Amino acid sequence: MLSAERLTPALGAELSGVSAAAITDEQFVDSLYDALIAHQVVFLHETDLGPADLVALGRSLGELGARQHSYVTHVESSDVVVLTWQGDDKPDAAEWHSDMTYREQPPFASILKAVEVPPVGGDTLWASMHAVYESLSDGLKSELAELEVVHDMGAFRTGAYAQGATPASSRRWGQPGWQCTLWWLIIR
Repeated sequence: MLSAERLTPALGAELSGVSAAAITDEQFVDSLYDALIAHQVVFLHETDLGPADLVALGRSLGELGARQHSYVTHVESSDVVVLTWQGDDKPDAAEWHSDMTYREQPPFASILKAVEVPPVGGDTLWASMHAVYESLSDGLKSELAELEVVHDMGAFRTGAYAQGATPASSRRWGQPGWQCTLWWLIIR
C-alpha cells in the first residue's frame, strides 16, 4: 500500500510502498495521482525504474508531452530525456521555471530520476505557487485576475526555438482551459 510522509507545510512528500510492478496498477496510479495533487512534489526512494518503466508510469498518469528538442534522449527510449553535466558544466536550468508551461497544452507532471547525485550541490528546489497565491490579499488576487500571463522560454534554452519549439502562449487567468500547475514525481 502506498503511504505518504509530508516533508514541508507547503509541498512535498516522500512515498513508500512503491515497486516497479505496481506502476501500472490502477489503484496505485490513483493513489499516486492523489498524492501529486495533495503534495505537488513527491519523492520515491529505493525504486529501481528503468526507461520503459518511466514511460509506462508517465503514460499511466496521462498523455506524454512532446519532448524538448534540445535534449539527448535515452538509448532505450526516445521518450526519456537524459540530463547530464560533468565537471564544471552548469545546467541550463539554473533559473526558476516550470517545465513546459509555455506549451499550449502543458504536461500534467514531470518525472525526474536521479542516477548520479554529487555529494555537495546539485540541488533542485521547488516552490508552491498555490501557497504563494493563497497568501495574497483578495485585492491583489483581483488585480492579478485582470492581467494576462505570458509563458515564454525567453533566454532559457533558446536553442529550442531554432529547433521548432513554440515560443510563447498567452492566456488570461481563469479562462477555460487555463492551467498553470505542474506536479513533480522524483525517483531516486
